[in-house]
Amino acid sequence: MAHTPKKLVTLATTNPGKVISLQRAIEKYGIIVAHAEIELPEPQTHDLEHIAQFKAAHAYKILQKPVISQDSGFYLDAWPGFPGPFVKHAIQTLGNPGLLHLCKGLVRTCEFKECIAFVDGEDTTWFTSSIPGTLAQEVRGDLPKDAWSPLWQVFIPQGWGRTIAEMTPAQRERWRAERGNTCATQFAEWYSS
Repeated sequence: MAHTPKKLVTLATTNPGKVISLQRAIEKYGIIVAHAEIELPEPQTHDLEHIAQFKAAHAYKILQKPVISQDSGFYLDAWPGFPGPFVKHAIQTLGNPGLLHLCKGLVRTCEFKECIAFVDGEDTTWFTSSIPGTLAQEVRGDLPKDAWSPLWQVFIPQGWGRTIAEMTPAQRERWRAERGNTCATQFAEWYSS
């Protein structure tokens, strides 16, 4: 018997892949995600929590209801701190080929860091997690509709021999289940309690 959604949460983003991905991660908690397609200003800082909170607070002022914002950064061990939360700009300017070129002959370990900020007008609550992995040698796989970044074609999660884009839907589900304590599940457990 299917679980009937009990709670609604609004995600402010222009990235539909983030909405699909978040919904998949938290639906088992009885939460449905409403998409508020809002272009949000982003402070230029390396602090993911600050960026997510700033965006969620801005969205709250527009929507006048509780809202979440999700932000992530991509970190190459060969280039400490880079591109970090400026990953969107790095993808727009360098693309995956440029990022791969930057790591040619260097260590290829990397990680995603994620943060969800929930703002209800009075308080902000943060949830953070990270996804370790390695950078592929070349662009691999096709982007599915739930991809939230072109990096899916070059990021190989720890313990896997393929990029996220190369995984079948069933493999991506298994990988997500193995990840365990993500910022999405942390949020869902807190919000549904």
